[in-house]
Amino acid sequence: MENLVRLRYLEFDGCQELEIIPDGVFCKLLNLRYLSLNNQVRGPTTRGEELVFLRKLERLYCVLHDLNGFNAYVRSLAGGGPAYYRLQLGFAPGFLQRRDHKHDKVVYLINCDIGKSVAKGGDCPLLLPQEVEKLAIYNCCINVSSLCELTSFENAMNFKWCYIWKCGKLKHLFVYSSSIIRLLQGLEDLNLEKVWDLQGLIRMENLASSAPLPPGTFCSLKELRVCHCDNIKRLSIVAPLPNLKEIVVYECKQLVEIVATTSDHEEEEEDQEHVEAAGGRSHQAIGVVTLPKLRDLHLSSLPKLKSIPVIADNSLRQVKILKCPKLKKVPCLDRVPFPVSLRNVHIGKDLWESLEWDHPSAKD
Repeated sequence: MENLVRLRYLEFDGCQELEIIPDGVFCKLLNLRYLSLNNQVRGPTTRGEELVFLRKLERLYCVLHDLNGFNAYVRSLAGGGPAYYRLQLGFAPGFLQRRDHKHDKVVYLINCDIGKSVAKGGDCPLLLPQEVEKLAIYNCCINVSSLCELTSFENAMNFKWCYIWKCGKLKHLFVYSSSIIRLLQGLEDLNLEKVWDLQGLIRMENLASSAPLPPGTFCSLKELRVCHCDNIKRLSIVAPLPNLKEIVVYECKQLVEIVATTSDHEEEEEDQEHVEAAGGRSHQAIGVVTLPKLRDLHLSSLPKLKSIPVIADNSLRQVKILKCPKLKKVPCLDRVPFPVSLRNVHIGKDLWESLEWDHPSAKD
């Protein structure tokens, strides 16, 4: 095959029994525009060092053989690369594949031990392409407390979609910096599932600082999904959320507040000073966050949830709240007039009867 030097299109889709592309093949196919090893569940892998030679590629869909090869190919993209790609380590379940159509530049890390070299100060931290749009980390061993210890997001200016599933040790997604704030300004979809040690989204290096996040930090965020994260207490997104359309949170045993008006580092300061009162947290009255585009609010199995300080404009379509026994108020429903856009409200009967209302007529 290496003699097909004029070949422009090569596709290995469906070749599940082929395990690896032999060395010395791709480095001779210099005219390739399209290369696909597109079976995400099972199929051949390729060495990133071989792909470096394919400078004319316009589309690339492949599973890299190892982390070293992955990084080698990413380094080669500094001078430009395919307009469309999916770079993958490990094999993914089919549901990840079904979401590819939304983004042109995708990185998947699946069932990998990718934190060991970083934790030990090795020479091979994970590199991300500068223009990556979507990052999914699925069932990986990443022995770091934040993604910033795993890789640099400094040049990832088109980052739009982040999915983390079943990755232990992560306590915060990011560490506060100017480059991270720029990154989060473009983030549209954040999906966290079974990140059991997660305590918050952003870690402030200096706990003495109480400065809020800059305005517009999450200004592009459209979907927020947090599930089976047992250690997080507050979703402290202390910034305007003008584009947020969907909030889905369930099975978070310690969660007290959603879209909190206090930040993670402020909470840590209070914990250090023993501000927790026996009957609940001692703090000033909680403010209310207006979400002008919120359409769907789904909350379930949050046994400690006390507050959802959220008001939506006339965009709200669905509210579903189940198994949240400590919740006292639902501001997005406690309104007169009632939101005309609302189509469906599903709240457990006992919870509905126990809610407190500033506008009792809204309950009817």
